Amino acid sequence: MEKLLDIKEKIANYLEISLMLGIIAFVGAQIISRSMFNKPLAFPEEVAMFMTIAFVFIGISIVERYNSHLNVSFLLDKMPFKVQKIMMFFGKGLTLVMVIVIIMGEKELLPRISALKTTAAGIPYIWLHSTIIICSVIWCLTIIYGMYQLIMGKEV
Repeated sequence: MEKLLDIKEKIANYLEISLMLGIIAFVGAQIISRSMFNKPLAFPEEVAMFMTIAFVFIGISIVERYNSHLNVSFLLDKMPFKVQKIMMFFGKGLTLVMVIVIIMGEKELLPRISALKTTAAGIPYIWLHSTIIICSVIWCLTIIYGMYQLIMGKEV
């Protein structure tokens, strides 16, 4: 399982680099177009917004894998190790419920937006929502694997 997660992470890293470069390029083009030619482009905001959302959803399973969430741990650090593990398991369970709700919402939304495109760039909304669903499923699997590691007593 670790090898599969490593491969997924490597692919995600390349996608994230590409997305970040794309965001920089589109926003940069908008800045140059607006400031140098006094002609703002219509599409960079939409493209950058879609890329940012995809960036977050692609990376979230990596954050989950390494428990790298932003958190306030001063209370958790003072608890016994067993209680810490129980709290981490409970937190992962709540996160799993939240991600399942996201997937269910996207599943409900998908047929309604399947033919819609963004106004300026003409990007099909289904691309973004498909990315959200795929990445959320991967996120779920990462959460479940983390819960399994907690049960088995492995360090997460």
